[in-house]
Amino acid sequence: MDLFKKNIKIQIRTLAGNLLFEYESKDNTIKKTLEKAVKERADLRGADLGEANLGEADLGEADLREADLWGADLRRADLRGADLGEADLREADLWGADLWRANLRRVDLWRANLRRANLWGANLRGADLRRADLWGADLRRAEGLKLCWHIHHDQLVENLTEPLKNRIDYIKKEKPKDEIKLRLKLLKKVKCKPENYPTTLEGWEELHKKECPNCPWDSKRQTIFPLKYEK
Repeated sequence: MDLFKKNIKIQIRTLAGNLLFEYESKDNTIKKTLEKAVKERADLRGADLGEANLGEADLGEADLREADLWGADLRRADLRGADLGEADLREADLWGADLWRANLRRVDLWRANLRRANLWGANLRGADLRRADLWGADLRRAEGLKLCWHIHHDQLVENLTEPLKNRIDYIKKEKPKDEIKLRLKLLKKVKCKPENYPTTLEGWEELHKKECPNCPWDSKRQTIFPLKYEK
């Protein structure tokens, strides 16, 4: 019975150990504690939330600047209008998260899962989106994006995080000779205007067919070299 359950106190601290917020209740979790902190407009700057289970959390307009959210589960979380400036979101799972007009300036999103995320109007200036999965995300009106087709052989569309010439030079110097010609042929900027970006997986597939005709991209194997890996 609930009457015999003890209260659980959970603290949110910085990586340096400074206390930012604490909350005590029965059946308490880090998700409940964080939601309480956001509701009370606590300053969560630099919060240590690495690998936290925050799926479907209500974090709208949260102040999470410079927070450590490495590997955190934020699937379907409500982060509308949240300030995540310079936060660490490497390998975080943001599948279906609502990041409408969120501040993601200079956020590290290396290998983050942003599939089906709502990034409408989000500020992504200076964000590290290397190897981030943006498949099916709503990127309309997002700021700071430079989308290209086939930056890597196993990604349909990605954000360019360096001058295009640098990537071309890297392919010429580092990739197998039998791959260079096809890689350079398929590496191209997305022509569609940001306000008209697709909002579904199917929409991106259709846009890809229009902008990259006769492309050997294999969506099942996720590669431009479908026959190379078939045994």
